[in-house]
Amino acid sequence: MMPAPEAADLSEVLDRSFYELVKRPAFDLVESLIVSLGNCYDQAVSENGLAEFRVQCQKHSLHRLVLECPFTRRAFEKPRGYAGDAVMLDYIYRPTMESLSDTGKQIFSATTSVSSAQSIAWRRDHLGTEIAKTVENQAHTKILSVASGHLRELDVVRELTARRDISIDALDQDADSLNEAVNSYPDFDIQPINKSITHLLRSRSRATYDLIYSAGLFDYLSVKVGSALLKKLLELLKPDGRLIVGNYATDNFGRGYMEGMMDWSLIYRDETDMTNLIRNAQTCREYRTYRDAPGNVVYLEVSQRWS
Repeated sequence: MMPAPEAADLSEVLDRSFYELVKRPAFDLVESLIVSLGNCYDQAVSENGLAEFRVQCQKHSLHRLVLECPFTRRAFEKPRGYAGDAVMLDYIYRPTMESLSDTGKQIFSATTSVSSAQSIAWRRDHLGTEIAKTVENQAHTKILSVASGHLRELDVVRELTARRDISIDALDQDADSLNEAVNSYPDFDIQPINKSITHLLRSRSRATYDLIYSAGLFDYLSVKVGSALLKKLLELLKPDGRLIVGNYATDNFGRGYMEGMMDWSLIYRDETDMTNLIRNAQTCREYRTYRDAPGNVVYLEVSQRWS
């Protein structure tokens, strides 16, 4: 059970935020709530109290209030069976104004633009830039996107290069997401693969791709599965190819709000954790870790073989 002092701290945060938001819906109040929930989340983790943390957040009147935000509501309701689906991320990539209450508008404005949301937009821009760089340097480029979603990084590729001598294998277990990607980018050669990662793990293909990336999948994978998948992806990479994967960091800005209000549970990793994943994969390639500009996601990039 979560110790009483920490439960009391969380109750105070929830009560205060509820009354403040009812009285004055405002971006800064939502941002303050996210910061406070992050601190409470850290306390809950240290005491093995995440289950109680989620229950307390979701039973409070504040939870009904934050569900007026469509971004928060979609994560919580999981219409496709999981939080963080491609439709939900489009609230950040391609925001549209819905008919919302004043409170809903303020919460939506905050949750889709605070630091943790900026990391999702940064991810699109970063991956799009890396794809364009690969295309410019490599004729007839072949790319694999794992858990591809809507492939919104191609919006960036369109801006950066006119070249289309590129083939993209898009693997995702969500058929609707794949259909949206194919329909949104008819100028790209996208091969949809409606499979889970088990398909990759069982694949006997080797050394096929110039670039492989996975933006958000590793947030859901255990060390054992993550290491096995990394090893397989490296087998699919050409000798001079590159692999890029991202993982939300343990200290990411939105961790408390995501866990408590959105019911969005991820496996967070820091730089050491990501390094251990690639070491478990026993690669002979060079690799590095780095953070995104907002500081919420750790990236692992694996490149050419050691000389």
